[in-house]
Amino acid sequence: MSAPLWEVWIPDWLPPGLNGPKGLMRMHHHAKRREKGKAALLVRLSGHPLPRIRQPVRVEFERRVALRQHLMDWDNAGASFKLLGDALVSLGVLADDSPREIAEFHPRQRVVSRDLVGTWVGLYAADGADLAA
Repeated sequence: MSAPLWEVWIPDWLPPGLNGPKGLMRMHHHAKRREKGKAALLVRLSGHPLPRIRQPVRVEFERRVALRQHLMDWDNAGASFKLLGDALVSLGVLADDSPREIAEFHPRQRVVSRDLVGTWVGLYAADGADLAA
């Protein structure tokens, strides 16, 4: 696998999925905006530089949960990228979250020790393209 164009690790934060009392389906639009702002702030605070990627990418999205936490159904796990994807667009890392910009999307879930809980995202060039500044 090639090196990512960009990656971010956000420790101790797992974005909400679709369902449940705090899920995206039940979330009020003001709360959703607040959560998207929180996601953007966490990306900024991660210390990773924010490039402007203007080419199709493959998104590798990984939720790392502790042993006592539940793994989500795959539709929920994939949907939990929504706030983070919107944050990457608002920060200018991605131009858009459309299929033209995100050519592939690969959600994963892993059970890890408590000190490794969090969210990781890697953006890779789709079809072997290089980073365009």
